[in-house]
Amino acid sequence: MIFNHTFDSEGIVEENWGHQPRPVAVWFKSERLDGTYRWTGFKKVLFAPPEEERAAKEGTIEFGDKSIEGRIMKAEGSEAKKVMADSKKVGDSGTFSDDAFFTKLLGDSYTPAPEGV
Repeated sequence: MIFNHTFDSEGIVEENWGHQPRPVAVWFKSERLDGTYRWTGFKKVLFAPPEEERAAKEGTIEFGDKSIEGRIMKAEGSEAKKVMADSKKVGDSGTFSDDAFFTKLLGDSYTPAPEGV
């Protein structure tokens, strides 16, 4: 999905010359031993398709581990590069909300789940 590929009914995808993957938002949640946590998100990241490492030796081919690289880009209409939220940093009068983090990160693209879901 992050590489903007569409497979046909036979499970085959063709990548055309000049093909560009779509940028995506990326976020991580880190939980601490005390149960509190931190969210870190990037509004716009463009990933390059993974390079396959191969080595031929005496008639055999060995495949290496795949790695992927992403580049953080400037999101249109925002000066923020990164959004962070920390459940330890909420003041006495506030409550931590995952929805507040995702609303700040994704803007109008985010719709909170209905209560109780």
